[in-house]
Amino acid sequence: MYEANEELAAILLKNGFIDTTSERDKNKGKREFRLNKNSRKKIYFDYINIRIENGFHVCDNKINLSENDLRLAFLYFKLNTSDLKDVFDDNKFSFTNSFERLESLKKELSNLKDFDVQKRRQNKIERILNFYTDINI
Repeated sequence: MYEANEELAAILLKNGFIDTTSERDKNKGKREFRLNKNSRKKIYFDYINIRIENGFHVCDNKINLSENDLRLAFLYFKLNTSDLKDVFDDNKFSFTNSFERLESLKKELSNLKDFDVQKRRQNKIERILNFYTDINI
């Protein structure tokens, strides 16, 4: 389990995030990470809470993250725009809904392969699922 601490901050930095914390938040012990300084999406350490935000909207938050939770967060931040809507409805992140959506995509892929239909859809789902499993933490 990952908490809002230096270990998680190091993992985020290793995975391409940058620390965009303001001096005011640093003095309060809060942290903020984005993929680039102008990105609307951010991971915010609000003391012990880990929040996933998009602009001023808090999408979801937890006190600690499992490895799967962290993979889902990375998927939300790094997945290309054309694939994002297949996992995250209306570009909104939710740990529970996103995990359920991935499970649904796995079932859909299995059904498509069983009937050998919609090759383009199969390729898209495989690309998303492979991206998720290839995330190194």
